[in-house]
Amino acid sequence: MGATVYRGFHTVTRWLAYAGVISLFVAMGATIIDIVLRTASRAVNLVADFIGVEPVGWAIQGVVELVQLFVMGVAFAVLPFAFMQSSHVSVDLLTARLSARIQSFLRAASALIAVWFLGLIFRHGWEQMVNQIEYGDVSMTLAIPYSWFWAPLLTGVAMSVAATALLAMANMVFAATGRGGGLLTPHHNAPVE
Repeated sequence: MGATVYRGFHTVTRWLAYAGVISLFVAMGATIIDIVLRTASRAVNLVADFIGVEPVGWAIQGVVELVQLFVMGVAFAVLPFAFMQSSHVSVDLLTARLSARIQSFLRAASALIAVWFLGLIFRHGWEQMVNQIEYGDVSMTLAIPYSWFWAPLLTGVAMSVAATALLAMANMVFAATGRGGGLLTPHHNAPVE
């Protein structure tokens, strides 16, 4: 059962990361299109000034707000997948010589600290989002509700809490028994048989 839960959650976080990559492409595309439109607008306006025609002002309205929204999606959509892959930077200068079970115990302890810290981030973010919803805060140009900016952050942090808790459990099982119990081992990125 543990391996099924792990694989299912890993799949969800992978698809969430794909959504983050798509969000990055949308942000890049909006920026590039805005730059092209503004550059074309300047070129047309040079000619328009010369012949006395009304100038044009081509641009994407609210591009900064749109890019900010999609970049929030990128950053927090890939975060849970990074936790599931154990791909965060770690320094094992002192722990590399310890046994695999002791290393697992230390990984479980650090994962539990990460769960606590991510939980604090989630709680604070939730409170801020609720405040902005109550006040009706919206962005300046497009009037996008600020809750839309908080949604990717809170989703990514909540999924990261779950991913880190799964890894903490896998490490605790390995530290206690020396076996993965059907969960991903913290040392091999492959399910234990």
